[in-house]
Amino acid sequence: MTESVNEKLWNAISLDGLVRKAQELEQRLQSSREEALFRTANLNSTTALWERKYNDHAVSDDKSYTLGAVNDSDSSRLDQLLADYQKLAVHATANHAEVKRLKQELAEKTYELDNLKGYFEYCELSKQKETTLVSSCIDDARETKEVSKAESKEDEMQDNVTKAFSVSPSDNSTEESTATVEKCDTIANAEPQPTYDTHGMALLKIFGYLTTWDVCVIQGVCKRWQKVAQHPSLWRHIEIKDVMIPVSSLYNMAQWCTATEKIHIQGIIPTPTLDDEELNAYVVRQKGSFEPALAIILRSSSATLRSIILDECNIMITQRVFWLISVHCPQLNELRYSSDEFPPTPAALWTLSIGCPNITSLHFPPVFASSFVAHFNDHCLASIADGWPYVRTLSIGSPSVSSEGLHFIVKQCQYLQHFCIMYCQQITESTVALLCKSGLRKIQTLTVMFTRISAKAVVYFIRNCRQLKRFELHLGYSDYFNEDPSEDTILKYKMIIKNFQDLLKYPDIQQVFKLKTNYN
Repeated sequence: MTESVNEKLWNAISLDGLVRKAQELEQRLQSSREEALFRTANLNSTTALWERKYNDHAVSDDKSYTLGAVNDSDSSRLDQLLADYQKLAVHATANHAEVKRLKQELAEKTYELDNLKGYFEYCELSKQKETTLVSSCIDDARETKEVSKAESKEDEMQDNVTKAFSVSPSDNSTEESTATVEKCDTIANAEPQPTYDTHGMALLKIFGYLTTWDVCVIQGVCKRWQKVAQHPSLWRHIEIKDVMIPVSSLYNMAQWCTATEKIHIQGIIPTPTLDDEELNAYVVRQKGSFEPALAIILRSSSATLRSIILDECNIMITQRVFWLISVHCPQLNELRYSSDEFPPTPAALWTLSIGCPNITSLHFPPVFASSFVAHFNDHCLASIADGWPYVRTLSIGSPSVSSEGLHFIVKQCQYLQHFCIMYCQQITESTVALLCKSGLRKIQTLTVMFTRISAKAVVYFIRNCRQLKRFELHLGYSDYFNEDPSEDTILKYKMIIKNFQDLLKYPDIQQVFKLKTNYN
């Protein structure tokens, strides 16, 4: 019995080793927290020193409030302070990611440890019960034998009676004791049943391959499935695409999103109109209908949420979502938003920058079929440049974006590494020279999509951006000609494409430049 229990327990996993690993994870978690606090303190002190230095030089200049009065030594000092500031910010972000990873690993190990503890306690309890039962059975058998022997001695004087009482009772007692001992051995050899739910763990593993909407649906199968489907590990990444989901489902979903890291909502299908409902009343009812439930989800996952993607959600998500994100998601790192009815505005972007200053990846792709795409203009780019000067990845696009708006971005966002320009106005060689002079020092990936640009401008980009690893250009006929295709315009378009293809003959340009054409 003892050997079988020990084999099943220790062959599965060493309980002591798991406890020690959990304790080590807790110590690493505490050390990471202390290091993050130390880095944050250094970051704040460096920021205060940089601002004080900047203000001293600004006050000393009576004519203008610029950095022009700062001498060379002070300028180098300011550059060094800014570099230290950025370095500390990177360390703080890395420590925060390490703390999050350790928390997740510790939660998984704690869950497994609890299951093993329950199994171990059950085995110990089973052994105690079986030992008590076997000892009691043996004691009963011994008492029965002693009673039979005493009765046989008392009846020795009577031969017939003694035989009757000495043979049959002793035989009966011996048989009963033997049967009792065999029964006890059978009970002792029986394998104990574990207390942890292996079936639930298997379901949790299977449910991990389902989509978010499928997990919502299968909760109605039974209570066991409902309990497993509400496990926080299944709600780390919420992905809802091209479905008609009721708002009530989002309210129910919010109570399980305590460890959500990414939310991706795309192509939500509106609910149908009610009987005898007018179009205006339907629009009023659907406008912003997802925002209250989405606000509850954001509030539940505010401590862990890092990425939000909202693509073409019709009228059910409006510009008000920027305010909700700024209130509930202070640790957000990535945001992607596109809407054909409610594109970003300067006021909405300014609100978002107040509550989410740590965003390093912003994507605002245009919905070109929308009539409101022109509302995203240079003022929006100015809000982005002022709100997120340390942004690393940026995607913007609109026919209203000019070279002036691009200059705002390049001048303010000196740490930009990945830049995507879509459906913007013409980019000339003089525009490229101004952009390269103002910034793009750390640019690594540059994508220009459906924007009129010359071959000389492409060469200037590649030759002057030293860290550029990939320049991707998407071109179409409509980028250069507004009228319907004719023999003359098609011939001109082919000549333009040939100019770009000739650039691939140069080895230094061929390694970086990627051309995609033949779009209608």
